[in-house]
Amino acid sequence: MRIKASMIVIAFILNGICLAGVYYVAPDGSDLTGDGSEGNPWATISKAIRSVPDGSVIKVRPGEYFGRVHLDRAFEKGVIVESEVPYQAVLRNNGIVVAVYGGANITFRGFDVAHSGPGADVIVVHIDGPNTHDIILENNILHDNKR
Repeated sequence: MRIKASMIVIAFILNGICLAGVYYVAPDGSDLTGDGSEGNPWATISKAIRSVPDGSVIKVRPGEYFGRVHLDRAFEKGVIVESEVPYQAVLRNNGIVVAVYGGANITFRGFDVAHSGPGADVIVVHIDGPNTHDIILENNILHDNKR
């Protein structure tokens, strides 16, 4: 009986490890029918953040992404969100482009982040809120207007 219980615990641990992995976002992906796999990516980083298990890597394919990116989930081990090709995943919005409220242990790397044009909001990235911690912005290009 003790061996059987140990096997069940090991199975749960291994299952959790197998779930964490690499997931994908692409301009032609879908938040409705995508599963984050290489062949069936999600359309938004926000959907990926809500969906991936702790310890995952989210690869964002080259292209333009419009709208606010929400990094509002707290992870224990951490999650990496990175442009698959540095600076080729271009994030644009008229208001705040990247918003973090209550997020934790997220590395955000390799993006080109800016407003979508003149007359846009003044804030490009906003990190705030209780329990928000260990948000790493690494090797991103941040600017205020589309080039």
